[in-house]
Amino acid sequence: MGGEGQILTKSRRKSVDHLVKSKNHKARVGCSETSDSGAPCGLAFQALCILFLVYAGFFWATRRALYGVHVAPLPQNASLDQFSEGRTMKHIRYLADDIGIRQEGSIGLIEAAKYIKLELEYCKQRASNSVRVDIDQSFVYGSFNMIFLKHSITLAYKNHTNIAIRVCTLKNIS
Repeated sequence: MGGEGQILTKSRRKSVDHLVKSKNHKARVGCSETSDSGAPCGLAFQALCILFLVYAGFFWATRRALYGVHVAPLPQNASLDQFSEGRTMKHIRYLADDIGIRQEGSIGLIEAAKYIKLELEYCKQRASNSVRVDIDQSFVYGSFNMIFLKHSITLAYKNHTNIAIRVCTLKNIS
C-alpha cells in the first residue's frame, strides 16, 4: 500500500470503470436524445419551457394588475352624473370632522341626520323626469342585548332617525 504512483489492480480498475459508466448513465437518464448541437430534446424539456412561459405570463399579469395604470379619481367639481372622490370626501369630512361625535342621544347625531336628508333632497331635485325618488324619515326606539366577555350588556335608543331612499323608474311603478 505504498506510494502515490501505485498501479491499479484489475479488480480496482473494473470498479473505477464501472463507477464512471454509472455516472455517465445517470447524466443521460433525463433525456434519451440530443440534437446535433448537443441541446437536450424531448418531452421533459418542452414541459419545462411551457411551465416557464406560463409562470412568466402569470408574473406579467400580476405585475400589470398591481403596478399598472389606474384611473385617476375625479375632483369635487366633476360632472354630477359621475362618481367623484372629491365630493365623497367632502361629505365624509363634514360628517366626521365638522359634526364630530355622533353617539346616541348627542346633538351630532341629529345634525348628521339633517345633513344626510338635505343631501338626499338635493339628489331628488336633480333626478330626471323618468325617475321617481321617495325619501322617508322615521324615528325609532328600541334596545338590544349582547354578550361581551361573558357579561350581558343592554343598549337602548329612542328617537333614533332612520332615513330611507327609494329610486325607481316610472315604468316600474304600478
